[in-house]
Amino acid sequence: MIELTSQALVLGGGLGVTSQGDTILTPNSQARAERAIELYKSNPAAFNRAGAVIVCTGGATRLSDSDAYSKTEAMLLADTLMAADIPAQLIETEEESNNTLTNFYNSAEILDVKTKELNGESILGVVTQAWHYHPRAKYLGEMILNIPMTNFGAPGKANLQRKIQEIGLTTVYHGILAGIKPGDRETVYNRVQMTGHIARLIKAPLSKVWQ
Repeated sequence: MIELTSQALVLGGGLGVTSQGDTILTPNSQARAERAIELYKSNPAAFNRAGAVIVCTGGATRLSDSDAYSKTEAMLLADTLMAADIPAQLIETEEESNNTLTNFYNSAEILDVKTKELNGESILGVVTQAWHYHPRAKYLGEMILNIPMTNFGAPGKANLQRKIQEIGLTTVYHGILAGIKPGDRETVYNRVQMTGHIARLIKAPLSKVWQ
């Protein structure tokens, strides 16, 4: 029988800097950390088994602000979880990703190992805001990982423009990845990255490159 979840993937949602120069989580990131804590504390027994894991994912690169950050999203997410008495041995960090695609891609090896230990008997709980999960993060996660997943929605709203952007990007990704099987993560990753590089070189939206 599939349990609700013994695995969670907490997606970084951005970093900020205090007036004293300290790196902190943005409100969206903090809300995701707090939602992960709620998930663990609502059913600690589910995480007390071989293969259980909470992966905190996110680097420190955010455009021109990258040099200002002294810690990664993953580090600060993990610190928040451990401060709430979640066992350190349950937490894994992935500190190289800088977008939703790489959150999933860079976490895949950790999740592969843990999922084998669970014999596939778990649903991955993706911790992020609902407007981020549906539809974009869900689609990219399924294409990269090809395992059952669900959203543990963190508080946080997006304005209409951001919601439209999320839907638009997902539509573009469906076009870019047409014909690729879920789980073919190298092809998925390379196709999206290549299209993004071309878009930046010619200073065009992803949709123009895809067309």
